[in-house]
Amino acid sequence: MELSTLCGFFCGVGIFIFSVLEMSEAMKKLCLGRLESLLQKLCVNRFLAVLTGAAVTGLVQSSAAVTVCTTALVDCGALSSSQGVGIIMGSNIGTTVTGVLIALNFSAAAPFIVLAGAIILLFSKSEKFRSLGCFLCALSLLFVGIDTMKEAAAALDRDGKLTLLFSLCSSRLTGVLFGFVSTALLQSSSATVGILQSLVSVGAVSRKASVYIVCGQNIGATFPTLLCAVRSDEKAKSTAVFHLLFNLAATSGVLVLSLFVPVEALFSKINSGAGFVSVVHLLFNAAATAVLFPLAPFLLKLSSALVGKTEKIKKHSQQSKHIQDFVKNRLIFIKKLQNFF
Repeated sequence: MELSTLCGFFCGVGIFIFSVLEMSEAMKKLCLGRLESLLQKLCVNRFLAVLTGAAVTGLVQSSAAVTVCTTALVDCGALSSSQGVGIIMGSNIGTTVTGVLIALNFSAAAPFIVLAGAIILLFSKSEKFRSLGCFLCALSLLFVGIDTMKEAAAALDRDGKLTLLFSLCSSRLTGVLFGFVSTALLQSSSATVGILQSLVSVGAVSRKASVYIVCGQNIGATFPTLLCAVRSDEKAKSTAVFHLLFNLAATSGVLVLSLFVPVEALFSKINSGAGFVSVVHLLFNAAATAVLFPLAPFLLKLSSALVGKTEKIKKHSQQSKHIQDFVKNRLIFIKKLQNFF
């Protein structure tokens, strides 16, 4: 592997991640002050909450932003736990939009997109329009980053070493673990799915392995929500744990199905590697939401029970520590009195 080619690949990764983050930031500025009110007004019931979560996540381009915001709203009582879990289920569907954009391959339009964005930035004085210009420029960079990764990955894989490296992820558990770790580290499932699309496109990662990696990426996407809920109340923690249990249940379903049916064969007619990953990601999240939607109340009760039990253990350990400290201080006091007399 040539060092310059490897640097080129990581350069493409950097450009891609930067573009995803900038797109998300630009859309958050466009929706400034409206995201919370939208989630509150539109989530009348759990079904509408799912649709709202999918639409808002697709618009904002960040499932982490939506799920973290949802957890905060549940924490302050602005949303019920039922509404919160509906938004989270919908956000899993909305997060697939980036992958779909990559699969549609608008690379040829990237120069025109960045030109439009630059013109808006140059002549517009409105903060909203400038955010739109930033979004368009970041969108064009998205395709530049993907193309750079593809070219570098193809060059790196000429001797087959890259394929050999990722063959370690061909088993179910290693694929899920790789997807989980990479997404938890990058804090963005959109970014890791995009990188996976470029690797599958050049054959560095097999289609079979990509299915398991996508499953792991969905579990890794729960990491920001769990971190956000650490210091929240029990309702917010239950909502965050629901996100984890939901994605674990969906992944378990796919792994069990793969024991009887070659999942990758179901999409064998899709020629594009990026398209294959995009379809798997989209159908995985859509099917998981459809199947587990009726079971959402049960999963929420289970998450509440787990959080409640954890809180009781934590409270008990704190009480034990206070008792130990009290006894220790009294023993020290008695010892000092003995030494004094």
